[in-house]
Amino acid sequence: MLTLYQSNRLDYLVELLARLFSEAPADPFCPETLVVQHQGMARWLSLQLAERLGICANFEFPLPAAFVWQMFRLLLEETPEANRFEPSVMQWQIHQLLGELEGQAGFEPIRSYLDASDERGRFDLAQRIARCFDQYLVYRPDWIARWESGQEACAGDRWQAMLWRRLRAALGAGHWVDMQRRLFHAAEAGELRTDLLPQRIALFGMPALSP
Repeated sequence: MLTLYQSNRLDYLVELLARLFSEAPADPFCPETLVVQHQGMARWLSLQLAERLGICANFEFPLPAAFVWQMFRLLLEETPEANRFEPSVMQWQIHQLLGELEGQAGFEPIRSYLDASDERGRFDLAQRIARCFDQYLVYRPDWIARWESGQEACAGDRWQAMLWRRLRAALGAGHWVDMQRRLFHAAEAGELRTDLLPQRIALFGMPALSP
C-alpha cells in the first residue's frame, strides 16, 4: 500500500513520520528504511526522530540510487555488488576511451575540442559525458536500448551512441536498464521473492523521482 503525505513544511512531515513509527512499530530486529535525497537530510532526520522518539536506532538512510540498487541485489541473482555505471566510475573509462579516438570517423563533433585540450580538458569532458550518460540511464532507457542494438536514438547522437557501445564493452557489467528489464521480466513471470523486501519503506522529502 502506498500512502502519500504532502506539505511544504519538513517539521510537519517529520512529525507525521514519528507518529507513524510510534503507532505502527515494525519488527524491532528489522531496520526501518528511510530513503532521502542527500546525507544532510539523513543527519537532520535522524536528530529530529531521536528528539521525538527518544532514540533513533536501527534506521537506514540510503539515497534513491543506492536503495534501488540494493533492491536489485535482493531480488535478482548475479547483480554486481557495485554499480560500475556510476558517473564517478564511468568517467575514468570514458577518459581512456577519449584518448583512443584520434583519426576515427564519427567523432568529429568532439574532435576539435579534444585536439585543443590537454589532459585536464579531456578529463573534464569525460566527467560531463559520464553525468550525461547517467541521466540517460535513468530518464532515457529507450535511447540506451537503441544504442545497444546498433541504432541511433535521435539526430546528431551518432558519436554518443558509438562511445556508449565502447563503454559498455569495456565495463561489461549490467547497468540500470539491464536490471530494470530483468526485474520486470521476473515480475511478469511471478518469480520475484517479495518476502525479501523491507517490511516498510519511507521516502522522505522527495519532490521528484524518475519513473
